[in-house]
Amino acid sequence: MRKIIIIKIIIGCMIWMNAKAQDLHFSQFYHAPLNLNPALAGVHYGDFGFVANYRSQWESIGVDYLTFSGTLERKFYVENLQNSYFAGGLLFNFDQAGTSKLSRTNIGVSGSYSTQLSPILFLTGGAHIGINQRAFRTQDLTFDNMFNGEQFDPNEGRESFDKTNTLSIDLGAGVNFHLQPANAHPVNKRSKLDVGVSVFHVNRPNEAFNLNEDIRLERRFSSYVIGTLMLAENFDVLVRGTAQFQGAFQQNVIGGAGKIHLSKKPSRELAVALGAAYRFNTVGDAIIPHIDFQIRQWLLGLSYDINVSELQMASVRQGGPEVALRYLFTNIKPAAKTKVCPII
Repeated sequence: MRKIIIIKIIIGCMIWMNAKAQDLHFSQFYHAPLNLNPALAGVHYGDFGFVANYRSQWESIGVDYLTFSGTLERKFYVENLQNSYFAGGLLFNFDQAGTSKLSRTNIGVSGSYSTQLSPILFLTGGAHIGINQRAFRTQDLTFDNMFNGEQFDPNEGRESFDKTNTLSIDLGAGVNFHLQPANAHPVNKRSKLDVGVSVFHVNRPNEAFNLNEDIRLERRFSSYVIGTLMLAENFDVLVRGTAQFQGAFQQNVIGGAGKIHLSKKPSRELAVALGAAYRFNTVGDAIIPHIDFQIRQWLLGLSYDINVSELQMASVRQGGPEVALRYLFTNIKPAAKTKVCPII
């Protein structure tokens, strides 16, 4: 029992350090585009869309770690602008961990511009501006001075802080290259590839809770490859990988899936994708089986982290579940006024 308690304390400290230094992350990063790159705003066949992501982690060791993200996107077509469009996105992120409820809330907007460079190549540049709130609670925290050598008194020895929340402006930017065959179609000619890089927290906002400290949030550099290869009329191979770096921390995820199109009839589209990914830094971290259900314009992604790191003694290999929900809607466009950039 004593050994388990010590392990939990160590894990709690690691999560506290992790929360201080790292952004939220999703195993299904390919279903959280605006958290991967602001240049991915509008890089899909729809004209309007939303994505919701939910992640729970480390419940098996009694430490609450909750992550939620929600985004809204819309494309904006300019009359007589040939093979180009603008897109905008609203982003809401919330991340909370530990007994102190240490949290980061981010509300921001992303904007992008996409243009067709050739029949098969598209370029998108994007930027993000947001407001970060960093906060924690002290009610449930315990400190060394609460124990006087004989007994524990929660009303004595409580430490004080200059403030328990911070507000800051946050900036980011990125670029995305999208490759697809000529006359591509989201149902009948589906091969495509996205490759991009981005940087978040360009201005390195100060998140110190004490007035005499200057603790800057490290920039996060993100790179990724997300591809679909149509091998048969009803079967695709999906390839996904990302490498992200933030200060001393890094995260790498590589994986793939097979996707079967059970129905391609208009308004009755149905597909299922089944696969797995592996997350690692300098050592192994998690194996991530996942499944996607695509019904018409809706997509539901489910995954679960199987912990294989050194924490598996306490976690019993249980990392946490993750859910992604996406909806895309396409408008009918007046062809006489707008020549649409045909990204699928």
